[in-house]
Amino acid sequence: MGEKYRALIIGASAGALEALSTILPALSSDFGMPVFVIVHVPPGKRSVLAEIFDAKCSLRA
Repeated sequence: MGEKYRALIIGASAGALEALSTILPALSSDFGMPVFVIVHVPPGKRSVLAEIFDAKCSLRA
């Protein structure tokens, strides 16, 4: 249990597109730690955020 992990974890509502559009493209492809983005999306709605940010960011899944 003494191990430490480093990660960037961002939690947001579905209205966070503007903030995410500022933060995520600013991260370089060699950022050096995993990035997790958790976005609340209403039930039954499909999110296209992954597709949007895939085109704008140098980080890859």
